[in-house]
Amino acid sequence: MDIHGYTERGSISATIDGILMTVPDDPTNRHRQMIAEWEAEGNAIPAYEPPPVSPAVVKAECRRRILLIMSEDQQRNTLAAGQAATMQYGSDPANWPAPLQARQAAAMAAWAEIERLRARSNAIEVMEPIPPDITSDALWAAE
Repeated sequence: MDIHGYTERGSISATIDGILMTVPDDPTNRHRQMIAEWEAEGNAIPAYEPPPVSPAVVKAECRRRILLIMSEDQQRNTLAAGQAATMQYGSDPANWPAPLQARQAAAMAAWAEIERLRARSNAIEVMEPIPPDITSDALWAAE
């Protein structure tokens, strides 16, 4: 019997009789009883250790935060509106009608925050180790 440790959900990963299994931490379970006997001999079940956070997980969190600022549809519509305004009124937003100027200003503010998040993501991705709770707002705060 080889006890690998607790799982994220509190079960026990073990190889018993050559079979890898997840054993519920239930004293009525026959495999858990075998593990309890192993523990009575002075052995301990290793604690659960979460896997290290990968850069892909950081990128996914960054994307989630970006979509909270501006959904993909909003991003496409904003780009299309900006392109239409540029074609109709020229590239200088000062020459655009006031409602389009306001929309452009809001888009640029959102874009600045998106760029800040991307820069923060890049900084987090190269941390050694990457912090385990990448959803923490403090980790993503402006420096």
